[in-house]
Amino acid sequence: MIKSVCIAAALVSTSYCSNVLAAEKPQSEVHYVALGSSYAAGIGLGDKVANSPPVCMRGEGSYPRVLAQKIEATLTDASCSGSTAKQILDESQTGLEPQIQAVTKDTDLVTITVGGNDLGYVGDMMRATGLFGGLKGPLQSAEARPYTELRKTIVAVLQEVRKRAPRSRIFLVTYPDVLPESGTCERLGLNADEADTFRAIAKQLAATTRSAAREVRGTQFIDAARQSKGHDACSAQPWTTGSHPNEGFAFHPTQAGAQAVAAMIEKSMGYAKP
Repeated sequence: MIKSVCIAAALVSTSYCSNVLAAEKPQSEVHYVALGSSYAAGIGLGDKVANSPPVCMRGEGSYPRVLAQKIEATLTDASCSGSTAKQILDESQTGLEPQIQAVTKDTDLVTITVGGNDLGYVGDMMRATGLFGGLKGPLQSAEARPYTELRKTIVAVLQEVRKRAPRSRIFLVTYPDVLPESGTCERLGLNADEADTFRAIAKQLAATTRSAAREVRGTQFIDAARQSKGHDACSAQPWTTGSHPNEGFAFHPTQAGAQAVAAMIEKSMGYAKP
């Protein structure tokens, strides 16, 4: 069953009380909607999801699918590789309706991972290493990226999710780290200056996401960026890939990374173990 609980939400100054998904709810009744970009879609992880839009490149090993299996939830996966925050909120992506349309009053759980495409983060890393034809012109500085606009759009997404599904639990999830805390490595294929630029973008993306989570009451923040320290693409146990990976897709989560993010969310949900 669902009972009324109060969440002293992380990064929110006031307690939020609602009929939210509680540990006592039978897992088979959980209606889960996944929103986001390729980090949520699980590009390159396992088999492609049957009958999903080809442009979205959803993988069976994505963190939403891992999480849905763990908690025995019914998953509506609206995530799509290449999507921006606006394409979650109110813009079409190659003819698809905005992802937010998947959220209804019966939705119990929503996860969101987005922002990298808005900032040109992963795409520019790919081009800097020669993928997709390479960069055309100089690399845009970290400071010039549209963080303020991104924050406003993420806040609008959170507000719309809350409006559509007032009793749902909402988890806003950052991107796990690709770059080490300093320097670079052969796996990345980036020089020192490029690594510094993308590291700065990643840090500001995480900060922007964290700030947006504070804005909308009841949003639960999963800081995969912080929790993935020591599991970057250069590490011995990477949760993300470099430029030419044997597993997954360039500069994206590994299967271990997807499993780790799913575990972070499951732990935060507070399900009692059997």
